[in-house]
Amino acid sequence: ADLRERGDIYEKDGATWFESTKHGDDKDRVIIKSDGNYAYFAADIAYYRNKRHRDNDPADIAIYMLGADHHGYIGRMMAMCAAFGDEPGENMQILIGQLVNVLKDGKAVRMSKRAGNVVTIDDQ
Repeated sequence: ADLRERGDIYEKDGATWFESTKHGDDKDRVIIKSDGNYAYFAADIAYYRNKRHRDNDPADIAIYMLGADHHGYIGRMMAMCAAFGDEPGENMQILIGQLVNVLKDGKAVRMSKRAGNVVTIDDQ
């Protein structure tokens, strides 16, 4: 069933909201703005539903790789998972990654496989 059928969608101030607080998030999330445009999170909901709840060959787990600047997204993503009746941590995992600067002689070096300028974790 979709989130509206589950009672997790409501209308307020001309916008459509996902009631994510019912599932542990710190605040409810807009999915369709009052101007009719979709919020970015609406695409995340559609993607997750397609991956985990499609009729043909659903995935056992959805794994998301997010940048460190998106750590605030974890609560809403876990709430979305729970709203679909899934287990956060079991049916969804979120990994956080971050870019780093590699320094050579005190200066940042641009990595390039083509130029042979690569540093691996094993090299560290």
